[in-house]
Amino acid sequence: MVMWRSRVLPPLGVALLVAAMALVPALRDPRFYLTDDSAAQFLPSWYHLGQLLRAGRFPLLDPTLWAGGNIAAEALFGIWNPVLLAAMLLVSAVPNLVVASVLVKTAFLVILALGVYGLAREYDVPPGLAAVAGVTVPFAGVTLYFDASSWSSGLTAFAFVPWFWWALRRCARGRLNPVVPFLAGYLAMTAGNPYGALGACLAVVGLLAEFAWTRQRAAAGRTLLGGIAVGLVAPLTYLPLVLTQPVTYRSDSKIGNSGLMVPGLGDLLNASTPSFAAWVDAFEHPYLTVPATYLAWYALPLLPWLRYRAIVDALASRMAVPVYALAGLALSVGPSEAWMFRWPLRVVPYFVLPTAVLLAIALAQGLSADHRRRRAAGSGLIILGGAYLAEATRPDLLHAHAASVLLVAALTAATVAVWLHRSSTGR
Repeated sequence: MVMWRSRVLPPLGVALLVAAMALVPALRDPRFYLTDDSAAQFLPSWYHLGQLLRAGRFPLLDPTLWAGGNIAAEALFGIWNPVLLAAMLLVSAVPNLVVASVLVKTAFLVILALGVYGLAREYDVPPGLAAVAGVTVPFAGVTLYFDASSWSSGLTAFAFVPWFWWALRRCARGRLNPVVPFLAGYLAMTAGNPYGALGACLAVVGLLAEFAWTRQRAAAGRTLLGGIAVGLVAPLTYLPLVLTQPVTYRSDSKIGNSGLMVPGLGDLLNASTPSFAAWVDAFEHPYLTVPATYLAWYALPLLPWLRYRAIVDALASRMAVPVYALAGLALSVGPSEAWMFRWPLRVVPYFVLPTAVLLAIALAQGLSADHRRRRAAGSGLIILGGAYLAEATRPDLLHAHAASVLLVAALTAATVAVWLHRSSTGR
């Protein structure tokens, strides 16, 4: 009974909490999950493809859709992905696309959260802090305000990446059947979004670095074989896209930088100010209208309290996490266009994922109880610095910035006080 509670209740709590939190934006704006590309393309297409499936037709080609009728070559609908096919069937059975969008997006946010929770537990993070990481990632800036709201294929592909990372590491350590990481990688690869494929590749690279660092040759070999097996799935999804590219309006793929949707390093590092809207070229405005680079309120203010020597020791056997984070950070500030990849803002979730796990590992080492005044001053300066940058970027949002400062300061103070109290009482 005790083992059942420890294994089942925490992830169940994560799933229920994320599902409840996912409803909050929809309560404020019922069409939150049905905006822009979701309204113009994904949900209507899922509805139509679901109808085709229910009629006994597999949607490879539909001439009635004119230029968009080569469904296999579109790739992003993920017709080879059984979870997405199930989502299409669900959408086609719901007469209201607003309701369908809430149901499907919430389901994928929960899948993502559980994958992050499992990944954090794989890195020996306690259940409570693993749950914090699991709840953090689905509601970070780009994932919530862009992928869940509009770029549906970004969310559906991202949701499977932490599952693949978790399964591949466990398999490499001899704790899981090789079929499981292949299935997880298959789902990430066939979701039809190249950023999901990129995230899966980063997991392989990170794990190879981790096992090379710890000199685990057998584990590195299993990781490489697992990565190759999943890589062989890529042609199924992307080869039709590549072969038809010369006759599409994106036939001039290149590497270039127009600055569109390219966040700066400072934008990504100001990750704990909820009101910070980065000054990034975003179509109608030269700035973002949502906190796209937000990660978590605790990400920066708790830095002065961390036990860095213990963190360095802990990361010695978990090198995939910082390697993945650094790679994700580098790609998030890359050029605006590189072959199939456009707008580096779309890569930000693959910086958020390892960073959230890294923070969970760091917090699992505990907080320092000495030099409290200096550490408190450091947290205060970080919070005020973030608020200044937010105000300097968007001075018209003064009230939002003030509320942001007060909220983050209160949460930080409460967290540190509770932690120090528990440490002093030995609980």
